Amino acid sequence: MNGVNFPEKPYMINVKPQLRTARRFGTGRNSAESETMGRIFKLVVILLVLGAIGIIGYAYLGDMKPDAQQQRIEVTLPGGPGSSGAKGGD
Repeated sequence: MNGVNFPEKPYMINVKPQLRTARRFGTGRNSAESETMGRIFKLVVILLVLGAIGIIGYAYLGDMKPDAQQQRIEVTLPGGPGSSGAKGGD
């Protein structure tokens, strides 16, 4: 930048050098905490993948309907032809 050689990459914000290395190498956390966070992250990713597979499977298999079949059932309605009541079932 403008003929100036920096020993490290220039940063746009003012951050102390020890914080830069802590952020870069993850020395701000202990290994057990980062291992736990890694496991939680893997679990979330696995659950998202399984959920996506479930939704896709339901889209393909859950919408299958049985073939429609025509059925005829004889029904005798009160007030129909041959009854002694009023016309048309009133």
